[in-house]
This record gives sequence, structure tokens and C-alpha cells, in this order.
Amino acid sequence: YDLTKGIAAGPYGNPNRYDASNTVFPLTNNQMLNGTFERSISIFRTSTSIIAEPRSSLPDVIANRLWFSQYAPSAAACTPLYVASEELPKEFTRGTLNKYDDDAAWWHFAKVANYAYNCYEFAMRPVRALQEKLENDIFNDIEKEEEKALKKYNEMLADATKYGNVSHHEERDENRIEKEGEKAIKILEDFSKDRAKKMIKEWQDRKSTV
Repeated sequence: YDLTKGIAAGPYGNPNRYDASNTVFPLTNNQMLNGTFERSISIFRTSTSIIAEPRSSLPDVIANRLWFSQYAPSAAACTPLYVASEELPKEFTRGTLNKYDDDAAWWHFAKVANYAYNCYEFAMRPVRALQEKLENDIFNDIEKEEEKALKKYNEMLADATKYGNVSHHEERDENRIEKEGEKAIKILEDFSKDRAKKMIKEWQDRKSTV
């Protein structure tokens, strides 16, 4: 079922379908509930979309990865987040629908999309090109970052094994082991933060081409 087709999509193939409201026309509740459109999987009022990617071949610190975006998935790009992270990109942790926030990712995705909706078929082309570019950049680099994190994690395991075998009168350096584990997580945290920041900057620039 293609919402970009048909009379309701208008001349530019806009897939958005807005709910009936009695604030404009004197409609009863029954009238508003009848004749509604299908709800798309990329509905314009989406807050967040998440794709979970658990991977059994890796340690939990690295394995449990989320692909995260805000606003409608068709008009946003995904950033990798890790379940083990202690901090998230600030762009994904703030914002309200009641006030524009230039530091909130949701508002940048919504702003560009709402420009594009006026001429959807043509204006969404540069948006999709940016989506593809940003996500391909992530795909090209994420494996290297995870290899760095895995190396740090393995160093932590080596230390844990080494110090687990010491005799009772030797000091076990728990702090050093813990810090090595934190370094592995921080590599992934920093990658997520960097890509979120870059994504928002490029999305801001995209508005001028839509």
C-alpha cells in the first residue's frame, strides 16, 4: 500500500495523512473515526524509532547496539547507540514539542521534513541523498571503532585473569581493570556522540537545499 500514490497524496506524492479535527470543522467523534487513512510505518508524528541489533558473537559491552533516530524514520538518519554506554549524545536527550530547540535532533529532522513535505516527490531527493551519505559513512567506520573497543575489552580480560591468580599477599589492582573496561565503552560513546553532532550539522545545512 503506497501512500505516495492516489488523489490523497496530492500532486507531489506526499504520504502524510492528517487526522480529522473538530477544531476546524464541526465534526462529531463518530465522524472523525470514520473514513480514516492507514497509519504509515513512518508517520510524521513519530518521536523516536529504534532498531535493536543484538550480536551473540561479541561481548555484551559491544554486542548490544541500537540504531536510533528521531522524528519520522523516512525523514531522518540513524545513529548507532550502545546499551553499555553511560552517556548519550546530548542531541537525543533534550527537547520539547512546545518550544524550538536548536540543540535537539528532533527539531532539525522535523524542520527539514516540513519544508520537503510541500513538494515531497522532488524535495525529498536531497534528504534521501543525505541519509544515504551519513549512514554509509557510519557503516564504513563503525567496524574499526568496535575493533578498538574490543581490543580494550580484551586487555581488561587479560588483566582480570592475571590479577585473579595472584597470591593473597599481592595487591589486586581492581581500579586498573575497571578503567580498561570503561575505556572500551568510551570509544563507542565517543563515536556515537561524534556522529550525532556531525549528522545535526549536516542536517542544518540541508535546509537551504530543500
